[in-house]
Amino acid sequence: MRGITSNATKCGGPHDWSLFELCIFDQARRNLKQRGLDVDAEFGITDEYEPWLVFCDDEGQVIVHFARLGQTYVACVPFGDEGTIGNVLSEVVRTFLERLAMPNRDLTRPVNDVWLGNSGFG
Repeated sequence: MRGITSNATKCGGPHDWSLFELCIFDQARRNLKQRGLDVDAEFGITDEYEPWLVFCDDEGQVIVHFARLGQTYVACVPFGDEGTIGNVLSEVVRTFLERLAMPNRDLTRPVNDVWLGNSGFG
């Protein structure tokens, strides 16, 4: 079963991802699946109590790493020059999805603005 799973040893604290934030990540995961890339997401908390989340491909390779550092969200592609930061998670996720370019993948479908920031929640 593919989806979002936690590797955190302690969940539910003030430093975890909120349910709303996890929903944004789940919608991004579904968007990637619609575009032909089936990914898993795993998340946890750093030793500094900052939440992180990664999307992994079928081979377990990390394709993007997200983190919340204070009030700032960060998305970066490991070993690449791609990255973005911002104060609104939905905008950071949207920017990542718009910049994502993978060979042999149909990523021409538009990003759904309803869940990526224009809903009034982000």
